[in-house]
Amino acid sequence: MALIRLLVAGSVVALLALAPVQAKTKSGRPPSSGANGEESSSIADRVLEDAIRLCGRVVNNDPAVLSQLRQEGWNPVVDREIGNAPYYKEISGKREYAGVGAAYIWGYMETYPGPSIGYCVVSMSDPEVRFSLAPINDPSRLRGETKTIGQEVYGTWQDSPNPSIFIHAYNNADTFSYQIMKILGR
Repeated sequence: MALIRLLVAGSVVALLALAPVQAKTKSGRPPSSGANGEESSSIADRVLEDAIRLCGRVVNNDPAVLSQLRQEGWNPVVDREIGNAPYYKEISGKREYAGVGAAYIWGYMETYPGPSIGYCVVSMSDPEVRFSLAPINDPSRLRGETKTIGQEVYGTWQDSPNPSIFIHAYNNADTFSYQIMKILGR
C-alpha cells in the first residue's frame, strides 16, 4: 500500500512538458550569445540534454553518475544518512551554464525488498531563456500529453504498456524543471 501511495504521489510530482517553445529571453528580446559564441537557445538545449541524460543515470542507480557530474562541472553531494538509511540516499548539485543561469540537480534512490524507486529533477529559477522541450518527446518510448497555458508549457509522460518511467517538465517565465521517476526491478 505504501508503494501505491508513493507511486501516486510520485506521478503527481513527475510533470513533463514536451511541446516546443520558441527560445527567447524573459524580456522578449532575442537570446543573447553565450560562451564561445553559442546562442543561449543552444545552451538551453544543452541544459535539457544534460538533464535527460544525467537524471536517467540517477534514476537507474548508476554509481558512475558522480564522476560524470564532477567531470561536467557540477558539484555533486551524496547523502546516505537521511531518513531510512541504508535504504534511502540523496544526490544534489549545482552547475552554472553561461548565458542561461544556475541549474540544480536533486534526486533520490529508495530501495525496497523487491523494487527500487529513483527520482531526479533538474531545475532552474529565473532562466535567461525559454526552453524547447521537444527533445523530450520520444513517441517510440513514451505516451502522454502537453498543455500550454499562456506562455507556460506543462506535460506528463510515461512509458508503456507496463509503466515504470514517469516524467514531468514545465517551463514558464520563472522556472524550468525536468523531473523523472523510475521503478526498477518490478
